[in-house]
Amino acid sequence: MKKAFKIGIISAACIFLVLFIIGLIISGFDIKSALEVAKNGLVFVLAILMFMLAGMIMIKGKNPEDKFKLSKSHFAIIILIILLFAAIIDYILFYI
Repeated sequence: MKKAFKIGIISAACIFLVLFIIGLIISGFDIKSALEVAKNGLVFVLAILMFMLAGMIMIKGKNPEDKFKLSKSHFAIIILIILLFAAIIDYILFYI
């Protein structure tokens, strides 16, 4: 579980930083717009990861060999951490 928390926090932070910097450059260094770009990007990544988790659940039993190093519960924790990052950004945007 510690590995999943570390991977989730690092991946969410990296995705946030990359999208925030891209948003700053595109919006002409407007912080509110950059936060909006980062939040929307995190939600988009979250949707893709949820489809991947659904696919992992659907193929249960069809392939006895587990090709993923992370289990479904670890993957779900990573998804929840990314959702938490997006929720925090949305909360910050509400009060700016």
